[in-house]
Amino acid sequence: MQKGSLGTLSGEVQTLTLVSPSDEVQGSSNPGGQITPNATGTKTVSCGSMTVSVAYPYSAESSIATCDFSSLPAGSKNVSYRFVGSGPSGQGTFSPQEITVVCGQYYGYFSPLSYANIYLTEFAGTPANVVCRFAFYGKCNGTAYGGGPCTFSITNIQGTQTYTY
Repeated sequence: MQKGSLGTLSGEVQTLTLVSPSDEVQGSSNPGGQITPNATGTKTVSCGSMTVSVAYPYSAESSIATCDFSSLPAGSKNVSYRFVGSGPSGQGTFSPQEITVVCGQYYGYFSPLSYANIYLTEFAGTPANVVCRFAFYGKCNGTAYGGGPCTFSITNIQGTQTYTY
């Protein structure tokens, strides 16, 4: 998989459009009013793992972790995502450079401080009842002991979405 190819998994991908509470409600009985959510909820799901094995000095994208939030109520909106996993673990010197996150038709590229604990608010206001897919991209900067490839894994990923409905 080439860098940036993750976005093709969800069909036609649009650029991330941010919504803030000061945006006007369109087509409502309250034109010019503010978005006022009725309630806030959270949902936690298992998302799998992200793993990569790549020879020195090459770059590669990890396997894809998938969080299925599609059972959330229709019309619900995202507030934030948190993806937490075990690790990282691996061999060699692997440097993750960014993570690609695709949630529904929206995507973003991020450089989190920790690849095992990612908190995102950039999707706030986008539909919450979606499937999110994500993978990291990075480079092997030094071989494993004995000259083997770099391996890098984050396992047992749990995704938690806070949403309004």
